[in-house]
Amino acid sequence: MNKSNRRLYHRVAVSSAAILHTPTNVSDGECLVKLVDIGMGGASFRGNVKLNPSSSIGLQLFLPDERNPEKYQACSQINGKVIRITDDPENGNTFYSVEYTGSIVEEHGVKQLIQFALSKKDRAN
Repeated sequence: MNKSNRRLYHRVAVSSAAILHTPTNVSDGECLVKLVDIGMGGASFRGNVKLNPSSSIGLQLFLPDERNPEKYQACSQINGKVIRITDDPENGNTFYSVEYTGSIVEEHGVKQLIQFALSKKDRAN
């Protein structure tokens, strides 16, 4: 694996909301964030929360409802660890890259969100 691409799993660009469950010593314990990309090994998101590198977090994804595109289905929480932080002071955001710390199962919604993003991309082309 070359140094420029350290990831074991490919990530797919997404634009989806998620709930971030933060460590108990940060803010109120949960907040809404915007997913930037997602893969089977981790995800990136942006938000106004302040986390430290190596913070343990929980991430809860939302999948579009197949019967009603205006509704979303909440998935089970994924456990992860912050591995990279990038500040964007111009836009008032901080970008976080997270690596999952446990097994990813169907109830987490990762695979489904990846498939949804890829099918949406195919329809746009």
